[in-house]
Amino acid sequence: MNDHGPEIRVIHYYGIPVGSLLQKIGSYHEKIRWTNRWTNLMLRIIDHSFLSVFLFWIPRVEKSCHLGLNDDEYQCRVLDMLPMLRWKQLAIYKYVLENYDFEYILDTNESSYIDYKNLLSEVAKFNQSPLYAGNVPAGNFISGANRFLDRRALEILVKRKMYWNPAYLEDVAIGRLMSRFKIPIVTTKSVSILRPEDLEQVSNSTIINNYHFRAKCVDSNGRRDHVTMIGLQKRFQLLREENDPL
Repeated sequence: MNDHGPEIRVIHYYGIPVGSLLQKIGSYHEKIRWTNRWTNLMLRIIDHSFLSVFLFWIPRVEKSCHLGLNDDEYQCRVLDMLPMLRWKQLAIYKYVLENYDFEYILDTNESSYIDYKNLLSEVAKFNQSPLYAGNVPAGNFISGANRFLDRRALEILVKRKMYWNPAYLEDVAIGRLMSRFKIPIVTTKSVSILRPEDLEQVSNSTIINNYHFRAKCVDSNGRRDHVTMIGLQKRFQLLREENDPL
């Protein structure tokens, strides 16, 4: 990301870190989800049975400083595992509604590169409320890595949390909730760069005209998202210097 200026407020949020045992359990949980349609169905039934007990619970949120950044930073008091993502997001959404003055939020993740100048240009196009916008990876839902919500949509999501089904991945579940309340999808773009080496194949026009780049890369060398993001930052700087040298 780059300097965001006064019109954008960046909030970092996370849950309670878990140990290696819970990490392994979480990995096995997701392996079952993606094995086949029958294991996926079985897992949804189990998850719904156990997690629905906590359907109305919203964890508390505490100010934090683990990252050492100048932006706002919060810890949601829930285990930081994918099956608990619903509750982490409910916690921060409720907190933001009660403590921030805003028109829109963009919920993204650590593998996304956001260009703030293009982001503001994208937001300026929005003309409806409630707003549920972003790129659509499949089906009838917005990607959790690039999801816009305005205040009205966020209020509906928190108030109607009973319809946020914990048996589904959070982006799918939010899509189902929005569909239930007749909130249409507004589609925006996203550019996926699978490897740092692929950045060379991305045109200057694609880079300078988009705000969201998914840079998730996991290979034998570990996570390499940051390599792609550094490359993107350099490309943006060069392109803008060429277009506006003064």
